[in-house]
This record gives sequence, C-alpha cells and structure tokens, in this order.
Amino acid sequence: MNYSMAYGNKNFNDLLNTNLITKKTKQVLVNRINEKEEFPLFFTAYQFNILTIVCDLLMAQNSAERICNPAIAIDKRLAAGKADGWRYDVMPDDRIALVIGIDGIDEFAFAMFKKPFQELYISDQIYLLEKIQRGETIGNNWKEIIPALFFEELLVEVTAVFYSHPVVQHEIGFVGMADANGWKNIGLNSKDIIESDEIIFNKIS
Repeated sequence: MNYSMAYGNKNFNDLLNTNLITKKTKQVLVNRINEKEEFPLFFTAYQFNILTIVCDLLMAQNSAERICNPAIAIDKRLAAGKADGWRYDVMPDDRIALVIGIDGIDEFAFAMFKKPFQELYISDQIYLLEKIQRGETIGNNWKEIIPALFFEELLVEVTAVFYSHPVVQHEIGFVGMADANGWKNIGLNSKDIIESDEIIFNKIS
C-alpha cells in the first residue's frame, strides 16, 4: 500500500490494518468501534436514556445516525468508581452530581412543559439545556448543585469521549493514534506523510 498519500484520503481501516499503530492501541480503537449499547451499570435505565439524549444533543447526533454514545463510557466509569481526574471543589463527587443533574433535567422539564424530558420536542430539550448552562433553573435538585458547573463538566467529558472515537477522529483528519514509529516532522506547518491536509469547513469561495 502506498503511504505517500495523506491518510485523510484513505478509509480508516487502511490505517488501522498497518504497523503504524501498536497492537494495544489498535485493540482499544477496535473496541471503541464495536462498542454496543448495554444495560446501564450505574444509572437507572430511565436516567441513562436522559443522559443519552443529552449526549446526542451536545454532539449534534441522533439515535438513527449516532457514531458513538458517550453515555456508555460515563456509566461504566461511574460504575467502576473512577473519577475523571478533576472536579470543582464546590461540586460533589461525580456519582452524586450526575445523578442529581440528570434527575434535575427531568424535574426541570416537568416544571416548564409538564412532560418528561424524553417526550419534549428537540427544540424544547435544547432550550432547557441552554437554561441550565446559564444557571436559570427550576427545581429542588438544582439547589444541591450549581447548574452551570454541572453543564460544563458534563460537556467536557462528553466531548472528550466523542472525540476519542476513531470514526470521529478520522472525520477531522486526526492520526495521532498512529504513533508506533514516532513522528519526524514536528515543526510548525509541517506534517508527516500519513497526516491529512488541512480541513476547512464553510469555506467561502
């Protein structure tokens, strides 16, 4: 196979099936690609469904065309009792904050629209999340945590999980996982031969 072309012009499997990626990294990437929806280990099924919808909204996905569901990784992390490395000192442990926040989202939906969050129009779901981001909430749950910080912490983790998925990385031309042989062209405005050309969105001609 000719690797003089930028990887961005190739299918992800072309890169995955080479010695440019270590065996351990390849296994991690394959596991992420093959990850299946499972019954939640930490959240209730009801809470998990709300979290899934929120993750889809934050990453502009939907259930029919979803690349990955960050709610799965969050649920597994909490079930294993693991932290994500940081938290605000005014916020409780993630296992507490996320349950309160997810329940708060549903409580907020009932207060505003007399319906559960899952039954709202997408526009109304987005409206509620934007209110939470600004700290403009209603409900007892939001008296226990700071809404804006809950939103910020959740957005950070969902984004990190989403952009660690190999399909997403392929779409943005990222090849950082192909580090088995190291990198040679590390200067400004330089790239190795497997790296994509610049990707420009919404280019105005």
